[in-house]
Amino acid sequence: MENVNVTIRMDKNLKKQADEVFHELGMSFTTAVTLFTKQCVRDRKIPFEICLEPNQETINALKELKAMMAENGQYKDYNSFAEILGEIDGKTKSKKV
Repeated sequence: MENVNVTIRMDKNLKKQADEVFHELGMSFTTAVTLFTKQCVRDRKIPFEICLEPNQETINALKELKAMMAENGQYKDYNSFAEILGEIDGKTKSKKV
């Protein structure tokens, strides 16, 4: 089977951390990416969950941020993304909570 070169751009620190993990597992970055790709092809899906729902740590952080912003009167509540864009464009005003 003929090999091809694949070039990707990645944060330098992320690459370094990944190299360390893969080294501990006894493989190279290339081997890890190849394993990931083979699993995707075999299962016809990404081999881990990708979702729009935040995890509990993120939910807690967002609640904390919302409470902090509400305390100093800088928190704004929006009903839709369109409302946010409208405020950016100066078309609407959001309500303070």
